[in-house]
Amino acid sequence: MTVEDTVNEAAVHLAAAPRERINQLCEHDGRIAWITLSRPERANALDSETLELILDALERAEATPGVEAIILHGSGQHFCAGADLNELLGNGPGGVRKLLDLFRQVTIRIEQSHLVVAAAVHGAARAGGIEISLACDIVIAAKSATFGDAHLSKGLLPGGGSTVRLPRAIGWQRAKWLILSAESIDAQTARDWGLAFDVVDDADLLAAAERHLLAMTHGDTESMRRAKMLLSMVDEQNFSDGLEAEIATLEEHWKSESFQSGVGAFLSRRTTK
Repeated sequence: MTVEDTVNEAAVHLAAAPRERINQLCEHDGRIAWITLSRPERANALDSETLELILDALERAEATPGVEAIILHGSGQHFCAGADLNELLGNGPGGVRKLLDLFRQVTIRIEQSHLVVAAAVHGAARAGGIEISLACDIVIAAKSATFGDAHLSKGLLPGGGSTVRLPRAIGWQRAKWLILSAESIDAQTARDWGLAFDVVDDADLLAAAERHLLAMTHGDTESMRRAKMLLSMVDEQNFSDGLEAEIATLEEHWKSESFQSGVGAFLSRRTTK
């Protein structure tokens, strides 16, 4: 598929494709499922109910035939302000554990999903908002987007993965500055630092997220699952073990229909030219 074909397909999806509801937060229209954070009055703060709905949406999207990718975005003026502070403050240490265990499940599920997951970010992505975007496979930022850890500005500490994922994404010095200063950066800086892949006009955000996602999907979710698994293991093993994991995974992948049909079709095209 050419870049022009991808752009045209994205435009057709947005303009014409009817969406089928998967759960309270999620709809799909063919190859893409859309998860919409829907608490605009709270800047889409993440409470336990929302996190459970996201987990359910991920599971249902993965089980829906034809779905290859997910776009996570926010309703209202912002992407996500982070965890729901009322729930963090009001339910004691056990409430902190419950909420952040759910948050951890969401981020790991995104990283390990056989679907490609994009965050389409506009307005503020703070604390848990930046943490959930770090788990996604690609981040597309609107020009209005700002990114910040912000935990320390409220007497909090990171609990959704900032101290683990942020240094891996942007390096130690920048990660320390974002976490310890509690300051935010604009969309262009986020792209320059590696927090976002592209910056687009706000009006083009969802179309751009869809366009980039379609370029990353090939109708082969089994290969995608294994590739994402290898990438997620990078920081958990040494260099030699990583090289062995690649070979061992491809050795197992040889048995799959994806390998046999994909390589077979490529070789058939070569012999007929």
